[in-house]
Amino acid sequence: MKKDLYRDYATEAFRTYARLGCPLGRIDTGDAALDADVAAVQRTLKHFEADGREGVVDAVRAVYFAAPGAEIGKGDISTRVERFAGEYYASVRTVYRWLYRARLRFAKERGLRIA
Repeated sequence: MKKDLYRDYATEAFRTYARLGCPLGRIDTGDAALDADVAAVQRTLKHFEADGREGVVDAVRAVYFAAPGAEIGKGDISTRVERFAGEYYASVRTVYRWLYRARLRFAKERGLRIA
């Protein structure tokens, strides 16, 4: 997977969103940073759905939303990517590119500085 500055942060934001049950609409947890992360994930997913790029959304759900409460072990992400690529009839490289684009979009939506 391509290493970017916000990869781990974005991955955890997607997993936290899934752990909260993929809330629709505004959420108020009492933690402003968490609320901003959830809102950024929602906007990210809506962005790709509106553009007709459901593959990106499906990849995020298959890879990051799977077992969101469990710790990510060594090789879990690559295993999920390979499984999704086989089921979706996409190359592994394409799936990683989709995940990269989702993380990049999340970073923009969250207002993170992108190098």
